[in-house]
Amino acid sequence: RSQTCRRDSPAGDARPPTPAWSPALGERFKRLRYSVRVLRPTGTARARIPGVHEESRWYAYVHGRAAPTEDERQRMLVSGAGSDSATPGSELLDAPDLTAPGDRYREPSLAVLAQLDTREAVALTKLLRKWMQHAQFTQGDAVLHPVHARWLFGLLACLDDDVSGEDMASLRVLARACIKCLVRARQQSTQHEGGAWMILVVSAGVCGQRDLRAAAQARLCAGGGGPA
Repeated sequence: RSQTCRRDSPAGDARPPTPAWSPALGERFKRLRYSVRVLRPTGTARARIPGVHEESRWYAYVHGRAAPTEDERQRMLVSGAGSDSATPGSELLDAPDLTAPGDRYREPSLAVLAQLDTREAVALTKLLRKWMQHAQFTQGDAVLHPVHARWLFGLLACLDDDVSGEDMASLRVLARACIKCLVRARQQSTQHEGGAWMILVVSAGVCGQRDLRAAAQARLCAGGGGPA
């Protein structure tokens, strides 16, 4: 069985981060980043994955199905089925199965992550950023689908230490998308926030710009608190 980054990701629930949460998250991220770099292939053997610009193939690779048509999305929402939404347990990363019945999501294995360079990882974060805001993924118990959160966590671990200005701008857009998710969660008051906090804190750390987290606190303070 291939290794995944699930074990190196933090737990998450409906509560905002505690003072001890961010340092623990940082340590888990460092361990995953080290593992990705150690396992980077030196030969020609590579996992078989789509090209980073093949969005439809990557969607199917991650979700185990073709992307739904607009008509299918509307039927999901009207019926309340939300076939792509998750039902998370008490922990974001360590739960054995956080997917909806019938879905066959693929976890981000170390073998796949280790062969992605910064350019490819950033390109894939853009796809995940797009998918995580699709309507069928915003109707479940988690404000950020747990599988999307784990993929983003893994992809951020693939980045080089020196991130270009263009890539940093893309990561800031991802962080703002997470803030948007958190604002929506507070408005709906029933969704788990752990995945969005996880990606916000890590992406802000990779960027080295604390204003991203401060922006989240400013947006959320009127709705009942942010990270301690």
